[in-house]
Amino acid sequence: MDIIGIIGIVISLSIAYWQYRKAKLSTEKLQSYLHELPLILVRNVTRLLNKNENNLLKESGEDIITSSNNVLVNFADIDNDGTEELLVQFPYGAYGSALQVYGIKNFRFHLISEISSCEYGGFKVEDIDLDGNLELKVIETNKSSGLPYVGGLRDKVWYRLEGNEFIEVKREEPSPSEINQRIKVINEIK
Repeated sequence: MDIIGIIGIVISLSIAYWQYRKAKLSTEKLQSYLHELPLILVRNVTRLLNKNENNLLKESGEDIITSSNNVLVNFADIDNDGTEELLVQFPYGAYGSALQVYGIKNFRFHLISEISSCEYGGFKVEDIDLDGNLELKVIETNKSSGLPYVGGLRDKVWYRLEGNEFIEVKREEPSPSEINQRIKVINEIK
């Protein structure tokens, strides 16, 4: 092998190493950015919502009662895959609440799933069965009592995210004595 061949090999190996280092640094920067993307998104969404809320108040001229708790943003491993997802909770309809779950899968930030309730109380993330997996707790209108929405009783319901869908895993309904007591009160009002 002559000197030109050796120089060619050295130059080729140097270029290959330089490209490897450049690719490795780019990958590290991308991973860092993807790790911080949910926080960046939250800051921007929060800023946007606050700006729109303030503009709405100024344009309407009405006294609208607002709360910083109208939109709640948090992180939790709700799909139990070992990485946290972005949870965005907001009012939905006249009295309801909605929750959207966002995550990064295959280097894409997207909506994983969403759930809503006709109750304004919102959603709580907890591990009800102590199995290490998180569930969502929500208060929902009890339908079995036959009472109207306003005077009706409420169920405690827990959901687990399986795939892209929330599945009900537990429901606590009011006791028959609570239902009878509420019916008695409603009949007395009539």
